[in-house]
Amino acid sequence: MSDKPNAVSSHTTPDVPEVAATPELSTGICAGDYRAALRRHPAGVTVVTLDSGTGPVGFTATSFSSVSLEPPLVSFN
Repeated sequence: MSDKPNAVSSHTTPDVPEVAATPELSTGICAGDYRAALRRHPAGVTVVTLDSGTGPVGFTATSFSSVSLEPPLVSFN
């Protein structure tokens, strides 16, 4: 058993290393940028928007996660 007293360590987010140059995905999005963006969104509220042709539309999603890198897909509801 350790002689150290029980201590609660604080939670810190490690620095995310810079992503090396990666090839673009079929959509023209850099795979490294896609990974880096989704890595920084572990949980929370997401606002999904698009241009419908007659103006912007959108909704708030409480579930958002990465599904695939190629093609780049996300899931939300």
